Amino acid sequence: MKYFLNIEEIRPLAKGHWDYIFSALAPQLSAAMEQPGKHVPCPVHGGKDGFRLFPNYQENGACVCNTCGEFRDGFKTLEWINGWSFFEVLKHVGALLGFENSTSKLIRTELMKKKFVGTILRMSSHNDSGKETFIVELCEEDHNQQVQKLRGKGLQKACAIAGVKEGDRVCLTLFSKQTYQSSSGTFHTYHWGAERLPSMEEEERATQKQRSEDTRRENAIVSTWENAKRFSWKDPECEPLAKYFLSRCLKVTDPELVEDLRFSPKISYLNPDGSKNEFCAMIAAIRNSEGKLIAVHKTFLTKDGKKASVGTPKKISCLPSNVSLTGCAIRIGKPTKYLAVAEGIETALSVSIATGLPCWSCVNAYLLEAVEIPASVEVVFIFADKDRSLVGTRSARALRDRLVQRGVMACIDSIEEEIPEGSKGIDWNDILRNYGMEAFPLTKL
Repeated sequence: MKYFLNIEEIRPLAKGHWDYIFSALAPQLSAAMEQPGKHVPCPVHGGKDGFRLFPNYQENGACVCNTCGEFRDGFKTLEWINGWSFFEVLKHVGALLGFENSTSKLIRTELMKKKFVGTILRMSSHNDSGKETFIVELCEEDHNQQVQKLRGKGLQKACAIAGVKEGDRVCLTLFSKQTYQSSSGTFHTYHWGAERLPSMEEEERATQKQRSEDTRRENAIVSTWENAKRFSWKDPECEPLAKYFLSRCLKVTDPELVEDLRFSPKISYLNPDGSKNEFCAMIAAIRNSEGKLIAVHKTFLTKDGKKASVGTPKKISCLPSNVSLTGCAIRIGKPTKYLAVAEGIETALSVSIATGLPCWSCVNAYLLEAVEIPASVEVVFIFADKDRSLVGTRSARALRDRLVQRGVMACIDSIEEEIPEGSKGIDWNDILRNYGMEAFPLTKL
């Protein structure tokens, strides 16, 4: 009998271990893996800072490049980055996880996820009943320095990939046990992972350094927000932001819509080479479901109200290591039983101006899909971006399906106009600028 690789068998084992898989099969992702969620040069076409792995990439391997597009799982990421076919990806990932494409058939997988943390005392190979066996003697930290003997070819492969050696402090993880059927009976294989850990002293220093950095980042977020000016059309100092709003046809008359949008007359922009430039900027508060300030979004502007001519004119503040933007949004207006959501700030403002609905900006498609809607909201209108990659459409549908499952009425307002030639997409601010408020559904609901 012939066994064909099946993604539905491999996907559950890969979940949560894409850091291990990428380390083995896509080492060109190492810069992004060192700082997940942060922008780095694209490993395919280079550039400055257009690529990032999502903060939880270990779970599903997702990443996004501003030029190449979004890759929603690790299988797609490996197809793209290595130029492999889908079958080649399955073959390589399957081999790494212990699958064999041979006359043996996988009949059962048991997920185990047993972790062994300690110092390697000895690594050796032994002849056990005529079979060569690899053994690791590990002095465990969590069991009064008990010496544990771990063995197997899967463990040997994991240790070789991680480059661990005797004397190293490591975490060895037994991910799963697979049972195969062959013509001569059943047999088992074990899937291991190995990771070198810093010494206890190094770990304590790193922890203290991280705490200090997290405090600095928290303070920087609060300081940036508190030092920014409340926006007013009448304030001459806010003129750059007023001009920017007018250039986008955002004639905001309701002060409630800009409560979480402020203006900074002077703020530093960090270039990829470490140098700095000074600009003014629109500062937006990104809040979690409880309304707590989590981060600030910066749109760097020139004095005459145009986006600054820099690599990334829109940036989110560096987050503390224990903070996630999942579920968060920039609040444009206060929700009633109705709430609209969109991606960008300008898009959300366009929706509010045209429809009278509060419309929260979720910043991007990934966060749109994950936004947390207040329990008081009964109806959600999702104003989706239309882009060639279909990322906005997919995220809007995923959010709608999640809300409907929760019993919340949700509908997607899609753009019917064609994407202009040479453009990656079109959003509702484009509709406002090109066609006016009458082109919006639910005008002044």
